[in-house]
Amino acid sequence: MIRRLLFPLFIFLASLPLYGGAVERQLAASGGQVVEPVDPLIGVLSGSGAHVDLARKLLAHPYDLSWVETYVDSSLRYQFTHTYNDILSELLPQRDMAFGREQGNDDISELPVRLSDGRYVTLSFRGGKLVSLSVFGRTKTPAETGGRIEK
Repeated sequence: MIRRLLFPLFIFLASLPLYGGAVERQLAASGGQVVEPVDPLIGVLSGSGAHVDLARKLLAHPYDLSWVETYVDSSLRYQFTHTYNDILSELLPQRDMAFGREQGNDDISELPVRLSDGRYVTLSFRGGKLVSLSVFGRTKTPAETGGRIEK
């Protein structure tokens, strides 16, 4: 009886060096550099960047006229509202989000964002104002749609 109790404990204790070695090998392979978390769709996660705070604010507010006047480039407001009105009315506001590393050049900066419902958005900024966005979403399962296949 005692053997049956001690055998699983022995196996567990004997396997600990194997797991410890795997972690040590991974850390040694990183060369002492910080290993950053990665989202499979938006890349390296980052909480900083020129437009992260702005993106957090604009995604947290409901979509309305004051939202457009506050966040959208004034020369693009008419086209922006006609293009994104339905999408943003359904999408905003958001509470939980993760930000990827901002990419861009002197003119346009793009910020990938993962939303809590599984969708992700790429926000494009010029001069501190939103100029476009792309929304990529998960498709609904038949269980969520009552057996119908929807996108």
